[in-house]
Amino acid sequence: MRKIIIVFLISFILLGENSVGAPQSVLKVEDFGAISDDELLDTEAINKAIDSCSTLENGIVMFSSGTYLSGSVHLKSNVTLQIEKEAKIQAAPKGIGAFDLPEPNSWDKYQDFGLSHFHNAFIWGDSIEDVTIRGGGTISGTASLYSNPEVGDGDKAISLKLCKNVEIKDITIDDGGYLGILTTGCDSVNIYNVNIKTKASGMSFVGSSNVKVRNCTVETVVYNNGKPVDGKDGISIKSDYSLGRKLISKDINIDGCIISAGGNALQLGPETVGDFRNIQVSNITIKSADKAGIGFTSNDGAVIDGVNIQNVTMESVAIPFFINLSKRKGASPGSAAVGEIKNVRISNVVAKDVYGYKSGRKFASTIMGKPGKLLENIVLENMRITYKGGSLSYLGFNEDPAKIELPRIDDYRAEKYGLRPAYGLYCRYIKGLKIRNVSVDFEKEDPRPAMILYDIEGAVVNRFYAERTTIRDYDIIIDQVSDFMITGSPGVVHIEKKDFAPLADFNVDAPSNPLGEEVAAKLGIDTPPILLSDLPAEVIEKIKKELGIPPAMLGVLVDNVIRKEEKGGKVIYNIEAENGKGDKYKLKIREDGVLLSKKKD
Repeated sequence: MRKIIIVFLISFILLGENSVGAPQSVLKVEDFGAISDDELLDTEAINKAIDSCSTLENGIVMFSSGTYLSGSVHLKSNVTLQIEKEAKIQAAPKGIGAFDLPEPNSWDKYQDFGLSHFHNAFIWGDSIEDVTIRGGGTISGTASLYSNPEVGDGDKAISLKLCKNVEIKDITIDDGGYLGILTTGCDSVNIYNVNIKTKASGMSFVGSSNVKVRNCTVETVVYNNGKPVDGKDGISIKSDYSLGRKLISKDINIDGCIISAGGNALQLGPETVGDFRNIQVSNITIKSADKAGIGFTSNDGAVIDGVNIQNVTMESVAIPFFINLSKRKGASPGSAAVGEIKNVRISNVVAKDVYGYKSGRKFASTIMGKPGKLLENIVLENMRITYKGGSLSYLGFNEDPAKIELPRIDDYRAEKYGLRPAYGLYCRYIKGLKIRNVSVDFEKEDPRPAMILYDIEGAVVNRFYAERTTIRDYDIIIDQVSDFMITGSPGVVHIEKKDFAPLADFNVDAPSNPLGEEVAAKLGIDTPPILLSDLPAEVIEKIKKELGIPPAMLGVLVDNVIRKEEKGGKVIYNIEAENGKGDKYKLKIREDGVLLSKKKD
């Protein structure tokens, strides 16, 4: 073996140069004793190659075609694992002691075993940096990885703790066990073009920052005879106490992914010990989710601030989106306060076939704070959601289902709140709610109203369209809602007002019932409001030209409550809008299309 290593070390293969111009040296695992026959373990040879590679400035450990059977693989700093397209690193069988023991963790009582221990994974790294896994090949658990494993067995495909500058791209993870990819306390993680198919969870980013996930496919559904019978969450962002302290999850960007989930497709939580900031999700296709298509909850005291989700299509989901505050015990030492959720925007969503095919559940989209702890600044815009609908008689209801009261419980699971009294959207305990260009309908007639707004301080509804049941003559129930305005919603014929106070805060966008001056001042708008559809064509063209907004996005990016003023015999429109990149502007445009001012907000 010594001769082989010496000969190899003096004959490095130059594969190219890295970003700073340093040549990359390739070490083939075969030269360290790996035989790739899928029967004998290559663990020792693989780890020797990684050890040697880590002493180089910029080295590659190469897996050529073949199957490499292995126990725990130890990642090191400054190492690239190059798994070629025809290569597979396959987890060793259960019961032979091939995997490292889980390291001690005095904080493991606060979260799942799989989130508390890292060294018993198939491929793991601890406190390392500048690591890449790539090449087009496969990492396979082959049913050897599983949750809560016996001593000597493994549970996760890739486990990274306190790592920095990690890149995982162009690989397949087949049967990843408890988790396909776990990062805890990591910084600067890039995951591109990764295909995960597993029986449990796909990816979890725990207390990690500067994470980018691009163009990945994640399937976490277990089938039996073609029917879904089990499975876990697709992509999750969490913050637990596994490292003995609170860690912030921030600056996380997920884009262009396809998800099929046995649980939630996209989830923040349920582990929410540390705060969450600046979460960006875009261009997502959800093919199934037996829980929420989009779900995030603060359960352990976390502040979730700044979530922007846009361009999502989903089907076969039990509930399109679920946003909730709860308070649970035991996630960290002491007693955590109730958390916060604020500054959330969900836009450009199309959902159909709202039904969980594993559990048979179907729920209206639900957004809830708690009494005395309101969600803040929630925006839903440009959506169309088609629900299953259907009779509720099989549930034994003998009264109006709109009178259903949800249980007042502390739980992060959407199903625990039972049937919603609305079929489309149920919102409660919110301060600052904006619903714009949202449409809900059903496949079969549903006896419930389309939307219920309950215990809300400040709500603006613009262009809400709802399919109405033949047994009900209204679409919305509002209950204990103040500073409420609805405009441009022709489908809403009547709104039932329950315990509504004060009545002066109510407006239905009709000449006979204009918005009151007092409420207009609170909302910061003029009365009557000017809608986007009422603007002169010259003004609309100027908006599109100045901000580069395509016509289809006008209703999403331009605020629909527009103020106007008169000066010198001309009408001037004060418009707030975005340019599609998150930049906000305030425009002053004259009625003839002349731009008077443009300021970046």
